[in-house]
Amino acid sequence: MGNTSCTACKSCGGESNIEFNDDDPNPNSQIDQIRKSYDNSAILPQKYRGAQYILDATQSSKTHKVIRNTQEKESYKRLTKYFTRQELRETIKPSKLHSLQYILEEKGTINKKNQTKPPYKYKNGAIYVGQWKGGFRDGKGRMDWPDGASYDGEWVLGYAQGLGIFSDELGNTYVGQFIMSMAHGRGEYTNTEGSVYDGQWRFDKQEGYGIEKLASGSIFQGNYQAGAKTGYGEMTFAETSACYKGEWQGGVMQGFGTYQWKDGKSYTGYMLKNNMDGVGRMTWSDGKQYEGQFVNDQKEGYGFYQWPDNRSFEGWWHKGKQHGIGIYKKLGDETQNGLWQMGKRIMWFDKKQISMIQNGSLDYCQFYQPQKSKDKKDHEMTAEEVITKYKKLEKNRQEKLKSEKVSFECPNSVKKLLKKLQQQSR
Repeated sequence: MGNTSCTACKSCGGESNIEFNDDDPNPNSQIDQIRKSYDNSAILPQKYRGAQYILDATQSSKTHKVIRNTQEKESYKRLTKYFTRQELRETIKPSKLHSLQYILEEKGTINKKNQTKPPYKYKNGAIYVGQWKGGFRDGKGRMDWPDGASYDGEWVLGYAQGLGIFSDELGNTYVGQFIMSMAHGRGEYTNTEGSVYDGQWRFDKQEGYGIEKLASGSIFQGNYQAGAKTGYGEMTFAETSACYKGEWQGGVMQGFGTYQWKDGKSYTGYMLKNNMDGVGRMTWSDGKQYEGQFVNDQKEGYGFYQWPDNRSFEGWWHKGKQHGIGIYKKLGDETQNGLWQMGKRIMWFDKKQISMIQNGSLDYCQFYQPQKSKDKKDHEMTAEEVITKYKKLEKNRQEKLKSEKVSFECPNSVKKLLKKLQQQSR
């Protein structure tokens, strides 16, 4: 994959490694056929006739490289070190360098038969052993570079094209289809750490469906675009046995999906840059559940929380805790309206106070106090500082609601998002 690790969402315990673990139900028979196709190659030394030789002859590496074609410094080295234009031109007469069209059309280069010539050593020290068509490497052949990198496979008019095996100087290996000396089509990439990507490629980038197995035993299987996980994909983490099934964008969990923890807890909703963000539903194995807004992996905004015994709270949340006005429903449908400060209820409102809050004549922020909060930071502040702090929070909430008012009831804008969530969860 384009990015072999990503930041786990905070809600799953803050794992530092995103890993995947699942069994591949469809063995890659095509790759096996590619390997077998070279076993009887008469133009190669015996020890190189099987692709497995190269796959097993990997060296240790401190880096995990994936064949990518980007403008960044992490671009795969072979794009500049191997299959160079200088190599391609070296075996063509200088007078014909600017007349390739003439050579191809008038001299019948394309129709010539492949010829096997003695090994050719390039100026950069690389050695080619195989078939030629005029001055072009064409047919089956092997190229070995001085740093230990090699390509063994099919060539067309100077380019690696068709089925082949490329191994870089570290031992990272690609087995599969090539076009214009780039991974293109179906292929399997194995790095020196033992991680493997098996799937579709387009001009040296993962593109389409693929399965990536990390050395740890974790697996991602899904869609790629321009070298990054994009579209629908499934990941299972070997170390935690957690899994995610849903949408990806640019290599991160983004869009609608479901994240399942080993202990039975699950989240279904929207993700942003690997975090729960938007509206979603969180359920616990003991029967608790929350449905509402999330920001950066925490309950933030308006939400509904229900206990296994059917008690419930609906109201406002901040940094994962009940904060602001809300409605508490006891057993027997009895309800009480109150005010919460960072997870702790600080007062109940009577009917008169509820009415005044609803019409805007009572500012409930005045009731916030330093020692009533579960947030230790509040304890270090004065009463005035705490009130100012949470007035600012209420102002931000109001700005996000635009024409609606912050109240005990769920805002219509949030109701619409929750309805969309329920429809998409079916």
